[in-house]
Amino acid sequence: MNLFKLLKTRIVFVSALSILLIAVTLVVAGVLTRQEAESRYQVEAFNGKRLLWDRIVDGQLKSMHAELFSFTRNSIAMAALSESDGKALSNQLQSTFNRLKASQIIDGMQVFSASGQVLFKSSVTGAEVVFAGVAQSSLATGKITTGIEKDRAGKLNLVFALPLYNAPGSGVGVGVYTRSLQALLDEFKRSEGSDVYILNDNSKVIFSTNKELFAQLTPSLPSFGERKYQHYSVANEAYAVLVQPVMGADGRAVAHFLSATEDTESYTKRTNIQLYSSV
Repeated sequence: MNLFKLLKTRIVFVSALSILLIAVTLVVAGVLTRQEAESRYQVEAFNGKRLLWDRIVDGQLKSMHAELFSFTRNSIAMAALSESDGKALSNQLQSTFNRLKASQIIDGMQVFSASGQVLFKSSVTGAEVVFAGVAQSSLATGKITTGIEKDRAGKLNLVFALPLYNAPGSGVGVGVYTRSLQALLDEFKRSEGSDVYILNDNSKVIFSTNKELFAQLTPSLPSFGERKYQHYSVANEAYAVLVQPVMGADGRAVAHFLSATEDTESYTKRTNIQLYSSV
């Protein structure tokens, strides 16, 4: 009789232990599944923002590229450049700048001589490209060179540089178009709805679509060149805040790109699913 009770006790114990192990396994599997789902969601969010930003940058560069003839077909301007005649060059190019500015293709335009001297410059934002960068690379390689880089005042611009020739094989200088990153942020917001920001390596906002929201978010930034996903609550609304690097012409990080997307409904649904799954 005692042996029977002992066996029965052991069977009950083993059964209870098996049920407990199964329950623990299911809970762990549920947690891992939720973590994987959230991780996929974050990766997709990062990729979506990056793809849109790249598309906007690429579209801007294509618009600049379509205006190559503004330099290359102006034989009088090319002759003036070969003579380092800044006044004659300005007479030829100022109207071109005005036209491209009005078409919202560029904010600034410069021409360098082969030695790096600025012979013409005109800009809405006051941007002045430094020769030792995209412009010099274009002259050295004989190819169109583009990228995001700091101007003489330390502000970031999208730069398009084109080597200029007065005769085949005779390089006489470099023509440069610039576009403020503010214009690209404004287009990003129009396309996707998120508020977006560019912050420098000192975590200071230098371009913004909504300064008031940023002040309420006070987001935590990752190390320069890294990315980070966070959630914040502002006035009973949830915001997904993504930070990732802006890459410069040299392939290195030059700024933080931060997007703040109101996703209260989506965040609430994901949170509820996690709660139900853990019950």
